Amino acid sequence: TRLTAVADGCIKLEGAVTELEVDAVVVAAGVRSRRELLDELEANFENVQVIGDADRPGKIGNAMYAGFDQAYVLS
Repeated sequence: TRLTAVADGCIKLEGAVTELEVDAVVVAAGVRSRRELLDELEANFENVQVIGDADRPGKIGNAMYAGFDQAYVLS
């Protein structure tokens, strides 16, 4: 399934399910930081946290900890 859009409180997907309500969106894609998505996310959601290599290049353990830490804060 491919993510096609991020909107206020939902994501839009390609395929059978076209729209899905969400509380949070975590994007983990590719091996380089792609910060251009940040502006769109910040325009549609009040709480956007940049973690892992998108924040700064580092080791996988640090990225995993940052993801766990943010998921814990969101719950």
